[in-house]
Amino acid sequence: MIKEGLFITASTRTRQGYRTEPFYRHTFTLLLAIGSSILITAALFMAVKAWENSQIEEQNGLAARESQLHLDEDKLRPTQARIEALTSLRTRIERRTPAARMLAAVEAALAKCPNVCLRQVELESTSDDKSPADIDRWSLLVQAVTRIPDRQVISDFREALGRELGQASVVISEQPNLTLAQPQFSLQVQYPR
Repeated sequence: MIKEGLFITASTRTRQGYRTEPFYRHTFTLLLAIGSSILITAALFMAVKAWENSQIEEQNGLAARESQLHLDEDKLRPTQARIEALTSLRTRIERRTPAARMLAAVEAALAKCPNVCLRQVELESTSDDKSPADIDRWSLLVQAVTRIPDRQVISDFREALGRELGQASVVISEQPNLTLAQPQFSLQVQYPR
């Protein structure tokens, strides 16, 4: 209700009408609701846009990382090929007899046969290029002299060397001349047989 009085002007009456009449109150409430919904919609739109931008940045970052990984993979491809080659050769490396073991077998055989003196040892390794997974073939040439001119000393040394190497074939490649004071002889060892 607008009070009417002597000192109330028309503008004051209009202003008081905005405050108190239901039509104006509902209009103001409706405008307030529309304004707040526009603000909420704008805030949601900005949040969705920010989320989309972050997703795009994340996808670009992942694409950059993926391309970097492909470049790193290309750089490491030769190393990977080497590792695969070593892996395929693992059984070959594990099954072969190294040179140190063959020389240790010669030393052990010499210790068991005190009448044999070593003159020269030649060791070489060969492998089949067509079948790289096959075992290396080791060849050992032992040249020695005996202190006693007796064939039994040579055969004892040959048997001792064969026992030390296990699966090797030990063959006398040069027959000794027993007429000398210290007969020379040569043994050819093939590992594996």
